[in-house]
Amino acid sequence: KKKQQQQQPPPSLSEKALQLGARRLDFTTALTNGTDADSDGDSTRWSVSSPGLVELAALLADDQVIGVVRGRAEFGPRALGHRSLLAAPSLGMKERMNALKAREWYRPVAPVLLAEEADRAFDRDSPHRPLHSPFMSFAPKLSRAAAEALPATTHHDNTARPQTVDEGDEPWLHALLQAVKARTGWGVLINTPFRVRFDQGLPLHPLSGLPPL
Repeated sequence: KKKQQQQQPPPSLSEKALQLGARRLDFTTALTNGTDADSDGDSTRWSVSSPGLVELAALLADDQVIGVVRGRAEFGPRALGHRSLLAAPSLGMKERMNALKAREWYRPVAPVLLAEEADRAFDRDSPHRPLHSPFMSFAPKLSRAAAEALPATTHHDNTARPQTVDEGDEPWLHALLQAVKARTGWGVLINTPFRVRFDQGLPLHPLSGLPPL
């Protein structure tokens, strides 16, 4: 019996109301542009000029906050582009995002960026410089240019906790970041979980995510 109990997978302790069974849920509509995904992941070939991505990039460059409900529900302590609030890392956006989520004004927000931007965005001498950091596992120092260009995601000590995205991992998000880079010069966005209070779960259907926006 003890062995059987040890084999039971634990629920996520950081995303309340979202348990391990959510892995089996499959919703294939994006709140923003109706992307298609199969039950195992994104099967669409996305490019920087894909319909919808150019429009999304324009909204983000104009400091609009975008809610994304795409593919299967996410599990764990990070938003990785399937249940996310995305925004440009411009001055004042951290405070705006925290107000939207009913959090303290000083709470940090994390960047999601193109994997190929990591060398440019982070100090080459910084420990754990994230050439590949798909799960926001490190907080290296930003380069001077990135700290100045991306104020909303820069911590007080000039670090950030990034999620790097390459085309093989997240084709849709990678293409969106490329479209953003074409407009702003940086393939970087704020990425934070799509929920407005810590005691609420992530939206399972696009329409359930509309009220906070």
